[in-house]
Amino acid sequence: MVCRNRPGDGEGPLCLREKAAGKKVCSESGRQWKFLHLRAIGIEVRSFRRRGGANKVAMVQPRHRIVTIHAIRGALAALALVLAGVQGPAVHAAGASAAQPSQERATLVQYSAETDLEALAAEGKTVVFFFATWCPNCILTLSELSENWSEIDPEITLVIADYDTETALKAKYGVTYQDTFVLLDSAAGAAKLWNAGGVAGLNENTRAE
Repeated sequence: MVCRNRPGDGEGPLCLREKAAGKKVCSESGRQWKFLHLRAIGIEVRSFRRRGGANKVAMVQPRHRIVTIHAIRGALAALALVLAGVQGPAVHAAGASAAQPSQERATLVQYSAETDLEALAAEGKTVVFFFATWCPNCILTLSELSENWSEIDPEITLVIADYDTETALKAKYGVTYQDTFVLLDSAAGAAKLWNAGGVAGLNENTRAE
């Protein structure tokens, strides 16, 4: 199917607004866009107008699944409490007594202006994860990490930074893409960068060579 209607401001082309699943090809201003079963993974495709009149296509989550940075911060705070053993069954193995000491786990930090990366890096393995609330892969990565936190190397300190607002931090480490991990050296410099990978990638890329 090819659609050639020009969308109004804030409104996507007709083929993007249709709900039918499957391959869609939208021809507009000489550009071809292909959408392959995105609805199957819960992702919608929307088009919006940039300055200069050019159209840009973005993949976003459905409205009821969009996560705000405030919700993420709240979730991270709750996760930190669980990982610290303050509350929640995730701290204990199935069938274990609540009186048993919780196992040692990785440390989670929400980056802010007060975060001292130099001090954290000097203490041990420190990784900064650049997260964007509009990035489906970032949300999936963070979800996997939280669900499998016990499998992360307990020596790791994972710092979550906002990809959109921490521009100086991105420039410092040469980060140009969301869902990026940065392993810091002992002086808080960038020792290694990689994208995605979840728990396995986090452990593999921080393993001493």
